[in-house]
Amino acid sequence: MTVVMIGVDPAKRSQAMAVLDNGEDQLAAQVGNDSAGYRDMIRLAKRWPDRTWAVQGAGGVGVQLAQRVVADGEKVLDVPPKLSTRARSFDVGHGRKTDPGDARTVAVVAIRTRGLRQVVPDDEMVALRLMSERRRDLVQSRTKTVNHLHQLLMELIPAGAHRNLTASKAKALLATIRPVLLQPRPAASSPSTCSMTSSHSTASSKTSTNASRPRSKRPAPA
Repeated sequence: MTVVMIGVDPAKRSQAMAVLDNGEDQLAAQVGNDSAGYRDMIRLAKRWPDRTWAVQGAGGVGVQLAQRVVADGEKVLDVPPKLSTRARSFDVGHGRKTDPGDARTVAVVAIRTRGLRQVVPDDEMVALRLMSERRRDLVQSRTKTVNHLHQLLMELIPAGAHRNLTASKAKALLATIRPVLLQPRPAASSPSTCSMTSSHSTASSKTSTNASRPRSKRPAPA
């Protein structure tokens, strides 16, 4: 069974990942920064059951990533940025800083260095992560509700609703159009009944018009 070290260089825009064995041969690499990228990193790491993560600055810039990996049941080591910077200066790349290169350097430092601090779960970070996920769910639910409300108002209001519609304005609009929605619809009548009613109305109109028209007087016979 291959024992691997997974080095991660966390950054604001991207998180580079490099998988190395004990001989420091790189087996795989991955770059990602969003939730989908993190899931891809976890999926790739599970290819090696005997694995250890090494995160640069797990107590600083990489604290969120390190705590997230620990929460998923992984073993994580904290690599100080000074050690990885010193190792990069002696690398074959002449100290050039790249995210994939930094991830490999982090893994190399974790392999060669003994006594690195193992990251443990932080209760405050766990609470913040749960609150952040809850807020994300609420935002998604609100967005879905607002979009549904806009679609409903677009169908009920000929001119449509304003894009900056607030909850109070939407409530007022619904209160305005509610009486219209609650009005009973006229009963549907058959085509024959409609035609008979129309012809009867036309006949009645003609009769009333003829009745109201003054009659001309005929001259009396001589």
